[in-house]
Amino acid sequence: MDNDTNKPAPPRPDVVRYHHYRTFLKEWLDYRKATEERFSLRELARRAGLSSAYLPYILSGDRPLTRKALSKLSPHLGLSRKETTHLEMLVDLGASSSQED
Repeated sequence: MDNDTNKPAPPRPDVVRYHHYRTFLKEWLDYRKATEERFSLRELARRAGLSSAYLPYILSGDRPLTRKALSKLSPHLGLSRKETTHLEMLVDLGASSSQED
């Protein structure tokens, strides 16, 4: 039987290594769940002032992450200014409709 308490914590995802914001957010959430016993997506949404249904829609690809929502969410991600800027660029790239953007 596996004992989760003996598993080493996964490494913290480094946003500058990602090309898609959804992939980063999914792995960041997995990291938080693995390292914080009481972490929940619902609590993160509440703290950020977002609907509890909004984040699962973003993660599944059903809704885009808007800049407005990102500005509410980013203070709760524990990212540096450089990391936040990179995540903003990933969100902008995800929202672009062409390669020229």
